[in-house]
Amino acid sequence: DGGHIGAAMLLAVLLLLASVLLALLVWQVWIRFWFSPLRKIPFAPGSSWLNGAFWDIIREEQGVTHLRFVQKYGNIVWWKFFLGTADVLVADPAGIKHVLNSPNFVKPSRLRGHFARIVGGESLLVLEGREHAIHRAVINPAFNYSNVKAMIPIFDSMANRLVDHWLRVYDDHTSMKIAAGADLGRLTFDSICMTAFGFNMNSLSETKSPIVSHFQNLFFSIQPSLVRMLPGFFSLPIDENRRREKSRLEIEKLIVDIVHKKLESAKATTARVDLLDRLLDVQESNSESAIRLSDDQIMTHLLTFAAAGHDTTSSSLAFTLYLLTRDDSARLRAQREARAILSKRDGVMSHEAVEEMPFVQAVIKESLRLFPPAAINMRTPIKDEDVCGYTIPTASNIILSTILMHRHPY
Repeated sequence: DGGHIGAAMLLAVLLLLASVLLALLVWQVWIRFWFSPLRKIPFAPGSSWLNGAFWDIIREEQGVTHLRFVQKYGNIVWWKFFLGTADVLVADPAGIKHVLNSPNFVKPSRLRGHFARIVGGESLLVLEGREHAIHRAVINPAFNYSNVKAMIPIFDSMANRLVDHWLRVYDDHTSMKIAAGADLGRLTFDSICMTAFGFNMNSLSETKSPIVSHFQNLFFSIQPSLVRMLPGFFSLPIDENRRREKSRLEIEKLIVDIVHKKLESAKATTARVDLLDRLLDVQESNSESAIRLSDDQIMTHLLTFAAAGHDTTSSSLAFTLYLLTRDDSARLRAQREARAILSKRDGVMSHEAVEEMPFVQAVIKESLRLFPPAAINMRTPIKDEDVCGYTIPTASNIILSTILMHRHPY
């Protein structure tokens, strides 16, 4: 009867759709690579028939899988990643130089879109080519040698505030574990907010502050996640996206208010050294050659520095403290050196004091070598491109592993 015919037709349509999806999956994960130039590059099979080396990289310590693959297959190797995407690891120094310097390799569009949607536009972190050069020319002077030196008292004040917080909270609890990661995140967040746009968030003491919560919502969306990388995720009507967008708008209101206050006080002071000051100076310049950014572009750069800068810095500090806890002789030597230098300077931290601490500097550099805050860089070729004698096809993900570069004996 009609009911059975309708059910049979529906079943036939579902079977057809399932067959098409299965065929697409088989093509994506296996068959297309039979015709790809990648087949000539050494291949690391990984442990998953569907996702290749995905689970190896996720489960192992950062950089371990990369080093193992390079030691086994050589300085250029590829593997299948999530749902058959192709990752090509380039560990050859000449190949890395070519990828980074050639305009034919760009940041993956999905990563660029991911970050741009979070901060409301394309910032220095994701811009390419001439646009990147223009924005960098505007921003770079804010981080010149004298300006960075002037930031040291801010960093010193924030660090002392964190130490006072730990002594107050963990007093008489010498065996208690300290939530160093979260607290270091608040420390670097406050420091970057001060140096980027001259505003102290006080996130260490005001953890319940609405504006701090808004920044936390924004930062949460930056954390790596396969779900967030799926096409259309940021357009879904879900709580995370609604919270993020609400928080971004509230943060923009705060920064607009800060800008207005800075402009009102500009006539009363010439001491303008933070990033926002630099951008405002350019906007107000009478020079015909001055490069001016739009208000939206300024907002995007500020949010980028606050969001991306605080996380990388706090992770570097956390790894440095972690390494020192595992080497008592290095920790004691660093403490002795710092105390000796600061005692001669009445406890005042300065750029000159740091220059007199070679072992402390060596500790920080070694920590950055072992655990670089940006552990990998990714590029994708805009056309089929030759690297180390192999052709890498368009849309392949090229992995430049900083952590591997720092550990690979070559």
